[in-house]
Amino acid sequence: MNEKVVKAVKTSIAEILPDIQVNDLDYNLSLKDYGANSIDRTDIVVRSMELLNCKAGMMNFAGVKNINGIIAVLEKILNDQL
Repeated sequence: MNEKVVKAVKTSIAEILPDIQVNDLDYNLSLKDYGANSIDRTDIVVRSMELLNCKAGMMNFAGVKNINGIIAVLEKILNDQL
């Protein structure tokens, strides 16, 4: 996993869901499992992209099942933009 992407996702989760202990995240769980509603989930993805200085449509994240999936999509977006 790209540490830059992981850090961006963890930072975004901490900002949007401050009650979550990001150092104890289980990447196999979904944001919904952590209590994030659809707006929270969108905000986390958008904020992660802002932190990584990348852009992509939200449809890229359709079908993502867990936090690992978010990280994988962000890594692909970054690699495609190089």
